[in-house]
Amino acid sequence: MLGQAGDAAVQAARIRAFDETFLAVGVVIASAMFAAWRIRPRPVPAA
Repeated sequence: MLGQAGDAAVQAARIRAFDETFLAVGVVIASAMFAAWRIRPRPVPAA
């Protein structure tokens, strides 16, 4: 039981670290896309 509990804790820590890494990568990608959009804006039809 202790071994299983430890494995569960380790797995939860890995999932938490993976979520943080995935979130950080997503923020970087979103920032890069936003910067590229600001540098070269898409043509917007006149309202």
